[in-house]
Amino acid sequence: MRTLLAIAACAILGVTTSCITKAPPARRYILLPKNHGAASNAATVSVTEVRLPTYLDDNGMHLMRQDGELLTVPGVNWGARLSQQIRDALQTELRSLATAASSPRTLRLEFQQCCVDTDGVLHASGIATIQPGGRTHIFNYTSGDQPTGKTDAPAIRLLHQELVANLAQSLVPLLK
Repeated sequence: MRTLLAIAACAILGVTTSCITKAPPARRYILLPKNHGAASNAATVSVTEVRLPTYLDDNGMHLMRQDGELLTVPGVNWGARLSQQIRDALQTELRSLATAASSPRTLRLEFQQCCVDTDGVLHASGIATIQPGGRTHIFNYTSGDQPTGKTDAPAIRLLHQELVANLAQSLVPLLK
């Protein structure tokens, strides 16, 4: 009888523990370029580095409250560090937009800010440095005219996608 009770207790404990500890796997999102046309000018632009504030440069998707508290969106992640996602998407955007006459350039981005607030607005600012020549471009970006109120993972990805497209458009004239 004791053996039967011990087996029943283990079975109940095992079922309860497995139900409590198993969370669904995190969904992963890739930041795809908005304009991913043919990259016929593959050798003209190289995005060598993208730096983000350390509290944002990980795989998590984050929101920033007005009081500065950083919230992590539960159950979703970027497919790679956010800086790598921005670098890859921006490089693809720039290569599809650059003209064949552009001489080879390298680009380095340093963000002072890059986050979505709890109203669904992305705020980004920083400095782009273009080599050769050391030309700098200060950028300050805010998405849209009105807050979207959308803060789910697809909306956050779309806001970052629009940021990358906007940055590419503003940088192309400087790459000539």
